[in-house]
Amino acid sequence: MPESNRGIQLERLIFLIREIAAHHNGITAQKLADTIGVSNRTIQRNLNALMLDLPLTFEKRGRHIYYFFPYKLDLPADLLSIDEILALLALVKNSPHWEGTVLERSVNSALSKLRQLISPSEVGFSRNKIEPFLIQKRGFVEYKQDWLKGFSEAVDNSLRLDIVYRSIGDNRTKKWKADPLLIVEHDQAFYAVVGVPRYKTARIIALSRILKAENTDKTFDPSEYDFKAESLMVDCFGIWIGDPQKVKVEFTDWAATFVSERLWHPTQKVTANDNNSVIIEFESGSIPEISRWVLSFGSMAKALMPKSLKTMVKLELKKAMQTYDI
Repeated sequence: MPESNRGIQLERLIFLIREIAAHHNGITAQKLADTIGVSNRTIQRNLNALMLDLPLTFEKRGRHIYYFFPYKLDLPADLLSIDEILALLALVKNSPHWEGTVLERSVNSALSKLRQLISPSEVGFSRNKIEPFLIQKRGFVEYKQDWLKGFSEAVDNSLRLDIVYRSIGDNRTKKWKADPLLIVEHDQAFYAVVGVPRYKTARIIALSRILKAENTDKTFDPSEYDFKAESLMVDCFGIWIGDPQKVKVEFTDWAATFVSERLWHPTQKVTANDNNSVIIEFESGSIPEISRWVLSFGSMAKALMPKSLKTMVKLELKKAMQTYDI
């Protein structure tokens, strides 16, 4: 039997077990066939197969035969409620940023298994509960080539790579050796924290900008790099690595309400002023990323400190005015 057919039959058997278990007073073969969408003859074969290994019994009531389990089965699926299964399905279904990566096949397999935990009679109910949830699929990366698997293996085994990388700053193509230390997911894209053996420093690169990556058959010692994943999560505003500085930004109008509703940084402190403005303070070294964040709120955001942030915002505003001939 082809692998695909075996998978379909297994899925049907799981559906049958859950559907029969959900009907404590029994269910007919015809009802099972109608619910699953197969012939009565196919269902009868499946029921016979189940009776070989499970305590499935039947009872004739009038003109119909009802199938049921004489006692409650402790199914693995019972570890998750229908609401928990639907929450996982909605979350996975609406998160697109692994498309084109090695994770895609595993995610699709997980989705298939989650759906098997929903009995056929619950399918319509589940579809109605999932549809109201929608996550906007905007700005995620479509990977033309999957580097995630190779970099993950390099991180696990401390393998040094030769990479060809296209820099976003000057759009130049550069070739250098990289020691992968960590894979990071940020803003619906994957990045790698890599050590540069020549300088013994760590930097972050986007997997989508890698043009070529080859194993050098050499290993490296991660402890040679002064890098800890915990510091990346605490110090960075996004993925930019830098020395932490005290950041202070004032927001007015609707932006004050908007930013107050969200957690932008683990160390943030929000202070409300009498004029309905708010000031957000935190410590981070991701000044270029913070400047873009400040600029996204236009006139409703004012950088107060550090000086480097204020300067960066001012320069960008001047460039914008020149772009629009102001």
